[in-house]
Amino acid sequence: MDQLVLEYFKKVMAAGFPHQGRMENPDVRVDSKTAGINICETGDRDQLYLDLAVDGGSVADIKYQCDLCDPAGFVTSEILCGLVKGKPVAELGGLGFEDFESRLGGASEQLRRHAQGALALLLLAVTRISSVSRG
Repeated sequence: MDQLVLEYFKKVMAAGFPHQGRMENPDVRVDSKTAGINICETGDRDQLYLDLAVDGGSVADIKYQCDLCDPAGFVTSEILCGLVKGKPVAELGGLGFEDFESRLGGASEQLRRHAQGALALLLLAVTRISSVSRG
């Protein structure tokens, strides 16, 4: 495991994984397995759930649950939540690998691989939020 990912993992573990958990009634819930998106290097056995609450066009809250994720999966999920919470939904499509690496404190191929799936899952959530808003 890369050193930056390991250090960040220790930090979020000490903080009690602040964004981990599920919402009772999220506006949107997506999961990687149903969407056919791999997050971790465990292949199709991993599963990442994202729950989003939207208020006034912005993400009021976001939670995740990782099943069978490796430490980099938890790091990616925590960073994703930190990047998304409070941000206007319309801006979420502009997030990229650089945003993850900036939060991590440097470049990481391991984080980049995980972030690719997490961003794809986030874009699915944005699509569903947009559908709900128009409905």
